[in-house]
Amino acid sequence: MAPAITPWFQKQYKDPKKKYLFLVKLGSVGELWYAKTASKPTIKYEAGGSIIDGVSFFGDPFLIKDKPAVSYDPISVTLVDPVDTGDNGDAATKLMNLIGESHVKDTGYFAVKNHRQNLGEVEIYQYYPGDNNNLEQIETWKLIAPQITSVKFGDLDYNTDDLLEIAIEIDYMGFTYSKGSGDTNEVLGLFREIIQDKIKIIN
Repeated sequence: MAPAITPWFQKQYKDPKKKYLFLVKLGSVGELWYAKTASKPTIKYEAGGSIIDGVSFFGDPFLIKDKPAVSYDPISVTLVDPVDTGDNGDAATKLMNLIGESHVKDTGYFAVKNHRQNLGEVEIYQYYPGDNNNLEQIETWKLIAPQITSVKFGDLDYNTDDLLEIAIEIDYMGFTYSKGSGDTNEVLGLFREIIQDKIKIIN
């Protein structure tokens, strides 16, 4: 007997995810309610292996590489810089304080380890319109050992009334993904095996 099929009009479909329902937490800077755009992590894999013609062991071809190399593209975040009202400070001031604390005062050199520690956790939350107009958190992306690699504080121009934007690029050694708020055990992590010990030292 064929299994029963639920008609399409009786299925509980949800709308597609929306691009504009998100929030970025930039470590010690805090939650960026003024973040205009943010990119999610990007994973790149090299080819899984190369087969040498005519060489085999027990009937299986010999592979030069048995694991594909993994790399991650930096994420970019664009901020609309709010005017400092005296409560929390503007984005430019917060970023300058963060960057300044990452330099060694005696030498003036930029210390990556200090910067990763000062920056803290970088997370991207994605939401969905739930019941009674309440936002439901459906995804949490957390960067592993993040580091700000570029900050562009914007361009000034007398000929425009556009908002001033700050563009940030953040590198990372991997990331975790969790469905929902991230409080459950349904967490998937991706990071380079070679940097496990380095992450322990940084944290």
